[in-house]
Amino acid sequence: MEATTICNSLQLEIKIENELKNIIKEIGVQAEWPKNSYLILPSKEKGYDLTFSIFPFTKELKKKPDEVAELVLVKLKEKELPIFSSYIRTQAYIQLKIATQSLAGAAIGEFTVQKAPIVSDQHILIEYSSPNTNKPQHLGHVRNNCLGAAVSLILKSQGHKVTKIVLVNDRGIHICKSMLAYKKFGQGETPESISMKGDHFVGKYYVEFEKQFVTEFKEWLTTDQSKEEFEKWKNSSTGKTAITKALKEHQKDLEKEKKKPADQQNVLPEFDPFKLFQSEYRNYYMGHFSKLGTEANEMLVKWEEGDKETKDLWLTMNGWVFKGFKETYDAFGVSFDVWEKESEIYEYGKEVVLQAFEKGQLKKFENGAIGCDLVEIGVLKANTGEERNKALLRANGTSVYMTQDVGTALNRLKNYKYNRAIYVVGNEQERHFEILFKLIEHLQPEMKGSFFHLSYGMVNLPSGRMKSREGTVVDADDLLKEVSTMAYDLTKVKWPTLSEEDLTFRANKIALSAIKFFILSFGPSTTVLFDPAASLQFKGKSGPYLLYQYARTRSIIKKAGLVPEELKFNYDCLSTLGTAEEMDVLRKLYMFPKELQMAAKNLDPSKVTDAAYEITKSFNLFYKLKDKHQVVNCEDPVLREARLLLVLAVGVCVRNALELCGIEVLEHM
Repeated sequence: MEATTICNSLQLEIKIENELKNIIKEIGVQAEWPKNSYLILPSKEKGYDLTFSIFPFTKELKKKPDEVAELVLVKLKEKELPIFSSYIRTQAYIQLKIATQSLAGAAIGEFTVQKAPIVSDQHILIEYSSPNTNKPQHLGHVRNNCLGAAVSLILKSQGHKVTKIVLVNDRGIHICKSMLAYKKFGQGETPESISMKGDHFVGKYYVEFEKQFVTEFKEWLTTDQSKEEFEKWKNSSTGKTAITKALKEHQKDLEKEKKKPADQQNVLPEFDPFKLFQSEYRNYYMGHFSKLGTEANEMLVKWEEGDKETKDLWLTMNGWVFKGFKETYDAFGVSFDVWEKESEIYEYGKEVVLQAFEKGQLKKFENGAIGCDLVEIGVLKANTGEERNKALLRANGTSVYMTQDVGTALNRLKNYKYNRAIYVVGNEQERHFEILFKLIEHLQPEMKGSFFHLSYGMVNLPSGRMKSREGTVVDADDLLKEVSTMAYDLTKVKWPTLSEEDLTFRANKIALSAIKFFILSFGPSTTVLFDPAASLQFKGKSGPYLLYQYARTRSIIKKAGLVPEELKFNYDCLSTLGTAEEMDVLRKLYMFPKELQMAAKNLDPSKVTDAAYEITKSFNLFYKLKDKHQVVNCEDPVLREARLLLVLAVGVCVRNALELCGIEVLEHM
């Protein structure tokens, strides 16, 4: 292979940039080439590949953009550069069509020629999943896990060192709820004794606590004491504010109903402050009047004091949960470099806050709590009327979640020396992370810009599908089991001669591809309606469709009597390509590395799924036009070799894209 041969996208990019740099110098521009991504962009002009923007060079030449563009066009015509097959000017832009051999060399070589790995000096820490040990993982965790795992792989593809962390919430009052319920109602049963997965087993007792608590709460609401408390609450500033707000919402609902046609109006119940009291007062009751609440709080105190019986029960139940979590992660192909437990690190935040207070970075409020001023750290503007004091240590010395998160971030910095930390957490926590990041930057200004909240939207299921045991939250294990069953049935119909072992294996891979690809094909901020049936389609934008197209590329190469490793890159044969369908595939292959860069920059795997789908869609059109694009039976041996290399490149690109999404390919389907 000659030294000048173009065999990857970067080489072509550099070659084009250098040629354009020379032309810009020749027309009289002395300034350095601007480092702006908008100089050379994909062209929207039909039949052209790239758009070259002239605007950055007009000021120095003191000419109109159209005039500068014309000078560039004249130079291009004079030089007749072999890297371009044609070019035109559209106002202040030059549209460039890359010569077939150059484009094919870059597009196919990108995926068939080994190249030096990308190297970065960035160490990125990414925290995702973060489950609680009082219940199994659910559909929201599935999106979190898919997103965190894919972003980690995408960042690694750009040469970054990535440390994947799961922070397990294994302490606190909510954990004590499941422990107390097991102690009171468990009667010595174990996950093994009733053949239940460990996290489901513990989750069963968390649900049991809630059931018992609701019964207790409803009974209390009928007592004279609750009626007295209701009167106190109703006349308090908190109660008055809550009632006024709720009454306004009720009036709005009534007005909406009045605007509907008479036959479509719903009769709304009268506004009842006592119902509002129930919802507002529930947590207060838990901490002040509830017998179960008192017992749970006493258990938390014992845990914090190191009581042996309490700690032993906690360790036993946590062991069941962690085993269950591991099974779920393994089933979904999710892994972590570091497992952190809140129980082991939560106290460090207190030390950080006390040290910051001693340094004068934090203040003590009138109620004795220590915290920060949200205006001073840049979260709020002055005189907005919002509460500006954020407590980090209560007057009694206990911490809040923010305290723990500050300590965790700084402890990780000490342990891992990262440049950037990414938190994959749902969008309901956006305010929390806004305050957290500003607070850390206030305490350690050198960390400014080092933190990012990868916020994602809700993921729901169509009504009535795959409800969990409680009918409210869709369990991750149930989801995978249900989709795998659907995939098994589809696979059996599509390939009836497969053995039972092959059917099960293939169905599992197809199910995982369906779930992951569907969820990742939406931008993180989007709310997703996950439709299991749609995700399993073998047509259109789906994981199974891409699996099928990948397997098709392997089948074509096999039919040609070859194995992929035997196909060697040959730049000379690539000039024989050139049909509209071939060029479309080549352009999309060439652009894939750019799409991958954008996915890494924006922490958005949907850029990868979109690009991969577009490639398979173009490849499918190329394949369908068999009379025009014979591959295995192509009579021209040079063209046959070029088309086989094109097929190979498509397969490698699709496999890379799927693997970046955490999806394993099937070599044949």
